[in-house]
Amino acid sequence: MIYKSNNNYILEDVMGDTAIIAVEQDIAKMKSMVATNSSGRAMIDCLADGQEHATTDIASKIMEEFDAESLDQVKLDVDTFLGQLVEYGYVTRRSE
Repeated sequence: MIYKSNNNYILEDVMGDTAIIAVEQDIAKMKSMVATNSSGRAMIDCLADGQEHATTDIASKIMEEFDAESLDQVKLDVDTFLGQLVEYGYVTRRSE
C-alpha cells in the first residue's frame, strides 16, 4: 500500500504517548482523537513530509528504529495502524 498524510491533525505528547487530534475550525465537528505509542508515532512521523510512502519503506524505518526482527510482521503492523488512520481521515491509502 501507499500512504500519505492529509495534514488535518496535530500531534500532542501526553504522558509518554502521542495524541493525534483532528484539526477542525468548528470544535463541534471534531470527530476523533487517537492515542498511540512510540511505534505508532514513528509511523506517523514517516508521513510528515507530505509525500507518499510505501508500506515497505515505512516498515524498514520502523525496523531500524525499534530493532524489530520480522519485516513481514512490521509491514502488517504498519498496514493495520495506518489503515485505522485512513478510517479516521488522517491518512489516505492507495494500492501500489
